[in-house]
Amino acid sequence: MKGREMTSARRWVLVALIGMAAGAYGQGDGGKVEIRQWAIPGEYEATMEMVMDQAMTVDGQVQPKQRMEQMLVTKVRVGEAEPEGDRQIEMRFDRIKQVVKRGAQTLSYDSAGDQAKQNEELARAYRPLLGIKMSIVVGPDGKVKEVTGLEEFWKKLAEENPRVAETLKDMQKQMGDQVVKELISKGRDLMPAGGAAVGQSWKNDKTVGVPFLGEVKLVQDCKLTKVEKTQDGRMAVIDYKGKMTLPKDAKVQVGMVSLEFTAFAMNQEGQVLYNIDTGMSDASLTQEAKMEMTGKDERGKAIEMTLKQEGTVKVSTRKAGAATAPATQPETKPAS
Repeated sequence: MKGREMTSARRWVLVALIGMAAGAYGQGDGGKVEIRQWAIPGEYEATMEMVMDQAMTVDGQVQPKQRMEQMLVTKVRVGEAEPEGDRQIEMRFDRIKQVVKRGAQTLSYDSAGDQAKQNEELARAYRPLLGIKMSIVVGPDGKVKEVTGLEEFWKKLAEENPRVAETLKDMQKQMGDQVVKELISKGRDLMPAGGAAVGQSWKNDKTVGVPFLGEVKLVQDCKLTKVEKTQDGRMAVIDYKGKMTLPKDAKVQVGMVSLEFTAFAMNQEGQVLYNIDTGMSDASLTQEAKMEMTGKDERGKAIEMTLKQEGTVKVSTRKAGAATAPATQPETKPAS
């Protein structure tokens, strides 16, 4: 369970950071929509909801199917712009809720629930996230200049999980600040320079840093389908499809376990809503992934593993305390 706990915790941390990237958006010249990230100071709340089904085989043996349901709520404070244009953003995890179903077994954790009733294994994986405050300095161009607060997170995580301390060191070394910087700048990088007009299509072709794997190729096909008026402001609707592929001979090292990818494919399809007037955003996506790996376990025994995942992710950002939702919601297609 320990290895799966750490893999799960790492994945949710990264997805949560994506959801925390609240931005501000504007209508540019010529009717183009552009992202002006972090332009509106204030208190925000970002909520991420995820459902993920997983099937795995090890050496040809089918493992119990796993279903993971998670909700993560993050508080975000965006400061006023300084004279030189920098802004400071403070973030903290406010609530984490997760239910894991593996065969006939069900594990659950809710940081807002009765602590005596929480699954201790999940609690050890997630407790270090609660109370951690990250401070991020964003420049006038939307790029992240500085990240602080992550050292305390890694320290607390190691204290809660001493048996996987070496794995945590590997994670910390590979993640560093770069992954956070990429995720915080994600909204800024979604659209082409100068913005996009309704009906315009474009492609994002780039490499992104992924813990343990290094640089991974990400290709996104995007289209600004419409801008419509809603009761909460003008809503820009962007549809996109994305595909992530690994470099040749990609390997992953988790503690004493070494695995080489013989096949990897991850496809996403979704929709993003940007409120031009308020800077609030909603996003939804379906995701399918298949990974085939070979390697050796802790005892040096050769293993073959196949992992398939299908799921949905929904992220919404609101001014803290706001009760209303956009009149238009992103469309979510069920995972096949």
